Amino acid sequence: MIIALQNGIGPLERLRSSFGQATPPHGLAAVNTRPFWFNLQHAGQPVRTQVLSRDLGGVALQADHPEALAVAALLRQAGLPVHFGWAEELLWSSVFWHLQANALSAILDRAPQDIYRDPVWLAVELAQLREALRVIDAQGVRLTALPGVNVPLMARQVRWLPRPALALALSAHPRPPALRNDLQHHSGYSDAAYFNGAVAVAAQQHRLRAPINHALAVTLTDLAEGRLDWPRFKREPGLLQAALRLAQKG
Repeated sequence: MIIALQNGIGPLERLRSSFGQATPPHGLAAVNTRPFWFNLQHAGQPVRTQVLSRDLGGVALQADHPEALAVAALLRQAGLPVHFGWAEELLWSSVFWHLQANALSAILDRAPQDIYRDPVWLAVELAQLREALRVIDAQGVRLTALPGVNVPLMARQVRWLPRPALALALSAHPRPPALRNDLQHHSGYSDAAYFNGAVAVAAQQHRLRAPINHALAVTLTDLAEGRLDWPRFKREPGLLQAALRLAQKG
């Protein structure tokens, strides 16, 4: 059995493909909302030292997996709160939560609060979230709360609040911009494919459009893999605006 403390849609399948025929066909979906840090070195200096954060959060496990209770017991022994839910609901709730001020914060190298204060980028932020909600609705998926994260409330806010009130609501409790960490630590890859990319793929499958999510996923992947110059995107935010306009026309 594979246990992937994953976020977004795709990591479990990628893990299976890495192990080939020896991999069991049914992994356990386990969505993590508590940050983990490991001992890493960059330029000779430690960059992340905690193994388990003290922040709110935990792990949400796929309720209908035969090993769910056994895995939950192990995670609780490690000090992690455990919740249960249906796999598709957990994974899409994870996607929606991870879209929040993540891709824009990474590409522009700005704090989430800066994104919400800027009318131009706030409009882009809300557009990607509303694209995701249309895709989630088209699939008939019900968003569910994750440990420490009220995803259904966030979705209702995105649907109904006027822009100024929504900016205040989202900026009050922004999630850490994990995609920016990938660029800052020169990891050579980006998880944007599991968040914005997942929205874009599902949109295509349901004959919908998600140009903002598609453009953000492609841009982040190209930045992480060195095909685009991150310092230039930070200096010239108009580059991202141009890419987004082009995507919307396509």
